[in-house]
Amino acid sequence: MVTQPFKRQRIISEYINFGGYPRVVLATTEQEKAEILREIYESYLEKDIRLLLKIEKEYAFANLVKIIAAQVGNLVNRAELSSTLGLTEKTIERYLYLLEKTFVINLVRPFYRNIRKELVKSPKIYFVDPGFLYIAQGILPTSQRELTGSVFENACWLRLKELDLIKPPQFWRTKSGAEVDFVLTFPKTGKPIPIKVKMSTKHNLGKSLISFIKNYQPEEGFVYCQSDGGKSPHVAYDKTTIYFIPYHVLPGKETIL
Repeated sequence: MVTQPFKRQRIISEYINFGGYPRVVLATTEQEKAEILREIYESYLEKDIRLLLKIEKEYAFANLVKIIAAQVGNLVNRAELSSTLGLTEKTIERYLYLLEKTFVINLVRPFYRNIRKELVKSPKIYFVDPGFLYIAQGILPTSQRELTGSVFENACWLRLKELDLIKPPQFWRTKSGAEVDFVLTFPKTGKPIPIKVKMSTKHNLGKSLISFIKNYQPEEGFVYCQSDGGKSPHVAYDKTTIYFIPYHVLPGKETIL
């Protein structure tokens, strides 16, 4: 881990904006990085998909990528996508499957134990590369752009994937609208570990996280913040300890694995 705060922040900013494709990482200027990303994106949509995967409706497929990029971190509404793109829901399912199998997106599944109260069908979508996400949104990445909540959430999901758990990160959402961005499952006990993503630096838990704690009584939880300074603060709620951690920290790695 990089221990110099300013150097670490520069590396983090570069990754969140331009991603991790080797050619992009090795490019020396931001303009080169952006051009290579656009080339990768166009090559994937216009050549690889058309020739290798035999996409019947290329224009609709390209628009699907743009739409889910604009809605990254939200629930997938297949019926709405079907209506907007003029495709059947079965075709939407196939295209999302192909995007996941070609390492463009991941479909993140819901965590639930109470089927009656918790939303169980719709997944959320995150992009496997932050730079590719920007290009799909029609934005040329730059380190000067202010980070948005959805892009930061996508980056935090990518960070959690590095834990390489047996069960991948999930999310929790109830029919009443309470939501926790990510839920990890502790392999040794099966207990859930809730994780919220916040752009704000205020160390408050929020109603949704409190609702999850009341329902599942986890031993610990985490809130991802943009802050990069000092020792991570923590608060207690009932018997649960919640740690506020900066992006570069993997939550509870010593105890989760």
